[in-house]
Amino acid sequence: AAYVGPITVCISYSQIVYGNTASLRLLHFVSDSWVDVTTSNDTTTQTICGSVGSFSLFAIVQPADTSAPLTSSNVSGTLGTNGWFTTPVTALLTATDPDGASDVAATYYIVDNGLQTSYSGQVSITEEGQHTVLFWSVDRAGNQEARQVLSVGIDSTPPMTTAAIS
Repeated sequence: AAYVGPITVCISYSQIVYGNTASLRLLHFVSDSWVDVTTSNDTTTQTICGSVGSFSLFAIVQPADTSAPLTSSNVSGTLGTNGWFTTPVTALLTATDPDGASDVAATYYIVDNGLQTSYSGQVSITEEGQHTVLFWSVDRAGNQEARQVLSVGIDSTPPMTTAAIS
């Protein structure tokens, strides 16, 4: 019987520790160069598969992480007029990374030129006035996104009018 390709080759990586298993690639050595032959990567069973036309060297590799995370904000509170809030506000920060959510190492923020703080659930702003929140995330490879700016205005004091009768 003669071999007729292609064939699917699957390799377990359960005994190897990788940082972000979702980014793994299966390389196959063909004609003096490495070729990415990845067709699937099951991170639950820790098995990566590829389609090949011959049997030669294989390697499981993790590409270098060069992409920074991206952090978004969602502000909640009672919105008044002209974009100002009439109550204290809460900002929720959500970081994502092209290499997978598990690649985000930390998210930080600074309110009104204060101290850098590690984000752990929400940013609360209670004082009246115009506030600036800087926020950003860093991944496990040390890639840091540019600081983003969130402007929040709070005015919870109702207007007062006076009338004079003359």
